[in-house]
Amino acid sequence: DDIISTLLNLDTVSGDLIIFHYSGHGESSGALVPDIDTSSRLKPEDLLDTLKLIDGKKCLFIDSCYSGSFIEDSSKLENGEKFDEDGNLIADGFASSLIAAIENAFKGEAENTEIWALTAATDKQLSFDSWDNGMANQDKYGAFTYYLLEALGYDTEKDEAAIPVRRGNVTFYSLYSEIRKTMPVSLRREATPQVTLNPLDLVLFSF
Repeated sequence: DDIISTLLNLDTVSGDLIIFHYSGHGESSGALVPDIDTSSRLKPEDLLDTLKLIDGKKCLFIDSCYSGSFIEDSSKLENGEKFDEDGNLIADGFASSLIAAIENAFKGEAENTEIWALTAATDKQLSFDSWDNGMANQDKYGAFTYYLLEALGYDTEKDEAAIPVRRGNVTFYSLYSEIRKTMPVSLRREATPQVTLNPLDLVLFSF
């Protein structure tokens, strides 16, 4: 209730960017569990419905088990990364699915909710606090959040903000691509990051 009320009290306009990050427990239904000692739960539909009422562009980073539930069926990546038993990537439908989303937008068949979501796993997978191949301090953030911070240029060893080596725009899809480059395949196979297929990219930061 506190999260919903805080979001509804935001004073935003259409040009604003709202970033929502959650790292914690998630139930098999996809609901977030901010406090395991209480019955408080945040259902995916409740958060998404609330965000649709808020002016601005909304970007969600959800690091929890079953977090793929926060990507609505109408914008879900149907043919994402697929791996064989040895952990080798055998299929990646991101590019073709994104093209299809753009085509649907031109046809007027895509719903524009101005919500971009990037999650740690599918709606059937667990997320992980750390990974065997992880670097220093990974367990401090959670595995997905660690690679998210790395992609944003954050200094995870010193635990402080840093200016990225490369200057320019950091967009939603460039961030997703960078995470896929740096995250071990062994982790992506067990917890495959999911993204909203929006026909428009979203500029998050400019350096």
